[in-house]
Amino acid sequence: MDLLIHDFLAKSAARRPDKTALICEGQRVTYAQIEAASNRLANALVGRGLKRGDRVALYLPNNFEAVVSISKPAGCL
Repeated sequence: MDLLIHDFLAKSAARRPDKTALICEGQRVTYAQIEAASNRLANALVGRGLKRGDRVALYLPNNFEAVVSISKPAGCL
């Protein structure tokens, strides 16, 4: 079974929320922290009028924000 990165992150956050997901600039980040940041981003985008099916282009370096931007927030289909 193929697993997309956002699905992997969501499943990992559900199974092991306190496990370190990545180390970025010397700081450890857990799956729960990524999930929380992903939810904040999704809510901010919805608050600005984005709807399902809308597209957002991002240009980010390989960092925490890039991981958050590809994560699927809890409750998202």
